[in-house]
Amino acid sequence: MWQEILNFLSDIDYLRYSFYMVAGIMAGVVNTLAGGGSIFTLSALLFDLSAGMANGTNRLGILLQNMMGVLTFKRSGLLDVKASTPYLVASLIGALLGAFAATDIDGKILEWVIGGVMIFMLIMTIFKPKTQISPNLVLSKKRKVLNFIIFVVV
Repeated sequence: MWQEILNFLSDIDYLRYSFYMVAGIMAGVVNTLAGGGSIFTLSALLFDLSAGMANGTNRLGILLQNMMGVLTFKRSGLLDVKASTPYLVASLIGALLGAFAATDIDGKILEWVIGGVMIFMLIMTIFKPKTQISPNLVLSKKRKVLNFIIFVVV
């Protein structure tokens, strides 16, 4: 038994896993402060995986992070479930359409798309526009429809 454990430990690529761990920590810090931590995790995953596999693997971490964020906001009383429902529906539709599209795109094209999105996100992270939304903001029907469309697309 001990020999099996030693064999397993000797086969681990510590440098690679340390690299992944550092990328994950950096992503967590960036996501907490500004968002866009996938720049680090997706870049790290692309060293060993195809663009499609790296993108799908990265989505698992994003899903878990979002679930924890929703739970934290809910527990803190900062989540209005009724007001958030249209955005949840739009996000789910967009996620499903995006997942199907990403699986049908040629690997080389997906690499270019992911690269372009990562550059855009890096720019947005560095030069994040200063926006402040009033908690008492009331949106018109037209604006709500536009927001729904934007959430599906994004």
